[in-house]
Amino acid sequence: MQIFTESKFDFIKGRKVAFIISAIVILAGVVSVFLSGGFNLGIDFTGGVRVQVKFADPVTLGDLTEFRTRTGMDVYTIGSAEDEVVIRQKAEDSAERLARAIVEYREEQGPIEDWEELGEIEDFPVELIPYFAETFDLELNLLEVRLDDQNRLVINEAGVEELTSDIETLIEVSTNEQITAVLTDLRPPDNYAEDRLDLNGPVSAADYRRELSRLFSVETAAVEPAVTAAPEAESAADEVVVEDLEDVEDIDETVEGEPAPPAFITELADELAAARNLTGVETMRLLDSMDEALELAREAGLDEERLQVLRDETYVGAFQLQSTNVIGPKVGEELGSAALTSILVALVLILGYISVRFEFSFAIGAIIALAHDVLVTLGIFALLGKEINLSIIAALLTLVGYSLNDTIVVFDRVREDRKLLRRRGLREIINTAINETLSRTVLTSGTTLIVTMVLVLFGGSVIHDFALALTIGVLVGTYSSIFIASPFLLAWYRWRQKKA
Repeated sequence: MQIFTESKFDFIKGRKVAFIISAIVILAGVVSVFLSGGFNLGIDFTGGVRVQVKFADPVTLGDLTEFRTRTGMDVYTIGSAEDEVVIRQKAEDSAERLARAIVEYREEQGPIEDWEELGEIEDFPVELIPYFAETFDLELNLLEVRLDDQNRLVINEAGVEELTSDIETLIEVSTNEQITAVLTDLRPPDNYAEDRLDLNGPVSAADYRRELSRLFSVETAAVEPAVTAAPEAESAADEVVVEDLEDVEDIDETVEGEPAPPAFITELADELAAARNLTGVETMRLLDSMDEALELAREAGLDEERLQVLRDETYVGAFQLQSTNVIGPKVGEELGSAALTSILVALVLILGYISVRFEFSFAIGAIIALAHDVLVTLGIFALLGKEINLSIIAALLTLVGYSLNDTIVVFDRVREDRKLLRRRGLREIINTAINETLSRTVLTSGTTLIVTMVLVLFGGSVIHDFALALTIGVLVGTYSSIFIASPFLLAWYRWRQKKA
């Protein structure tokens, strides 16, 4: 299929206008970056917390807007069902910086005697002080060590590396609690009360068995005081508590001699796990309501007394925090360095490849065009205030390859026409080559743009910016192969002739 069969456009004539347009866009991007204090880097480079949340029902635009307003965190939906979101918060403070600040304060002021003293450290986030009190000890007191405190670090003795690790966990916990508080307000759970068990919390049948065993240990003493011990138990560790004589035959030994729970707990755990697709290959779901949970309990054979325990001691949450990832600023710096290195290595390899296949002058034109494409795309992203993350770096590398392919096609035709049209000047040869490949360039870029535009419009928020970068890259890459690479090739030849 040919669109431009005998086109004779003078593209070289418009090179100066093209240079001015490109310079304006790049300069506007540079000014935007300077005024805003740098690129809007994502947590991949700055460090931060990434939390994935599953909801019982699809999330609305109003929910996302309200969440952003209350927390200042970035949030977007993933998946076609729109019942999962990813929440991202850039690191307001580095765990390593806080650890170093604490150690330096100890060295200058002596041991920390009270948790409020942390507020005297410069730029210390005072809202985290309660979490420090829960995570660390001020001093080691062997007479008061409790089971849950045995792994606590003593903040007055721990070094930077040890403190950094625990502070990262502390930041993760505080972020999760903040997210949970806001989401609980936006999506109130069914039958919620503090200290109750969330039936949407466990992530496996084993988790359900463990949590339900704890729950019904209270019920055992309250509603069924009759306790039957396993025969011939040699010690307290070997005793098994059952609630019905008919359950005795269902009790067997599990890992490391731990007794299995009664049959009704196992059946209820299996029913709940199956209802949420935790045991199959289908997508995990959440229970819709307390009524659904009670119906599953009836199917598992629970009597009215045990059903009442579920009503009194459990609730059905409207969401579940599925995963939390903390990215430290050091990791972010390494990722940023690796991203920059990958782009520079790609450009160097391209320079070598084109120098071998064509000539060094061709390689210079191609590299300038590729650098132009990257700078223009980044400039447009800076003007739009878009975030730069690893997916955008991937898009930049993709557009480098796409733009190079366009440029190679034009350069290959220039090389052929130089042999066929020996009596013509280089300017005319370049114009001829561009016109001869114009139909192919427009068709290829046009079909690619259709795909990328569909992704921008209908691909969802997860890949929106990636698709946008590709769309910009295709347009800019096509433009640069015609108005940047080829004119620079002509300018290089003329400069070499004058120098000679």
